[in-house]
Amino acid sequence: DEMVEYWILNIPLFIYLTSMKTPDPILIIDRIPLLDTKLIELLETLSPEDWKKQTIAPQWKVEDVILHLLDGNIRILS
Repeated sequence: DEMVEYWILNIPLFIYLTSMKTPDPILIIDRIPLLDTKLIELLETLSPEDWKKQTIAPQWKVEDVILHLLDGNIRILS
C-alpha cells in the first residue's frame, strides 16, 4: 500500500489544508437598498414553519420566493 503525497504551492496538502483559517465575514448591509433592508427585517420575523408555507404560486413555497429574490441580489454584488 503506497502513500501518495500531494503538494500545493510547494507545501504538503495536509499542512496546507490544516493551516487554512476561516475567512472573516464580509459585511454587505451598507450595499443593500432600503427595500431589501425591509425584506430582511420581515424575514427575521418568520418562524421555521413560515418558511415552508405555500404561496399563491403552486410550485413555490415562501423559502423559494425568498431564495429567488436574494439570489438576484447576490449576483449583482458579485
